[in-house]
Amino acid sequence: MVSFRLKLKTSFLVVFNASNHSGSVRFFILKIYRFLKLKSGRSPPSVLSIRLKKLKGWSNMKTINLKDIYPYYFTEDKWIDVPDELAQIFADYIKAEETYERTKRRYKATYSLDRGDGIERDILFVSLSPHELYERKLTQEQLHAAIASLPDKQAKRIYAHFFLGMSKTAIARSEGVSKVSVSESIERGLCSIEKFLKKFL
Repeated sequence: MVSFRLKLKTSFLVVFNASNHSGSVRFFILKIYRFLKLKSGRSPPSVLSIRLKKLKGWSNMKTINLKDIYPYYFTEDKWIDVPDELAQIFADYIKAEETYERTKRRYKATYSLDRGDGIERDILFVSLSPHELYERKLTQEQLHAAIASLPDKQAKRIYAHFFLGMSKTAIARSEGVSKVSVSESIERGLCSIEKFLKKFL
């Protein structure tokens, strides 16, 4: 029996007792850790012990091909026996990756950061220039002034719909009026805001 331990930075301790497979098992310890962390949304327990008993005496073992999971490490087939729980972790991981790739293709979630449409600002911190900061502040002040110039009921409905994210149905229900009345009021308010802001152009 070969026994080894690998301690990660997060005090994640994996204890393996395996026969003739310790070298291969080392490759997928980190992958198991990563999958458990992503699946649970938090770090795994500080100490996790997985013990692989002697293969002869282990009844519920499954055979997996490491080449399917790690094609970059194994260019040839490498079959090992692992417990059902470990095999299920790999199966769940593969399903999760396939689902991610399918979702990425469906929604075309790939783009280039040099497209020039500003999409990279969603993931990168971009420091604004003093001129941009002034323009943004001025625009906000003008917008608030435009909303303040509206009748009280229109201003509250526009604020609730666009700033608080309330639906027109929810606003109508809270005020005890029809949805059509709220929609028309918001449309009239937007027209008034448009006229107000055109004065600054």
